Amino acid sequence: MPRWFDLFTSCPICYTDNNKCLKGEKCYWKHKDCSGGIQISENVDLQCDYCEKPSFILNWLFFCSKHGKFEGIKKGLKLKRALTLIADCMNIPDDIQEKMFDTAVNLR
Repeated sequence: MPRWFDLFTSCPICYTDNNKCLKGEKCYWKHKDCSGGIQISENVDLQCDYCEKPSFILNWLFFCSKHGKFEGIKKGLKLKRALTLIADCMNIPDDIQEKMFDTAVNLR
């Protein structure tokens, strides 16, 4: 069973696009459909803590007031940068970070 962490980070889309909110304010992310809290697993899946329907991070869209629309994280370097941001913002243990990066490299 994977370990889950509440997603607390600045916007991964803005960070990976080197946008104006590169060092944006960190926040807990909410599910658009029900306002449940978003969690990330060591397998790089995201889920709403209310709906509990996990899927890989590349299947999710993110919205913040800086970029103003729903956008997804892209494969490759952008995914690695997004995971670096998330791991740094959330102080995820090194062993879990390593597993997350391995998963990203070996994409499903």
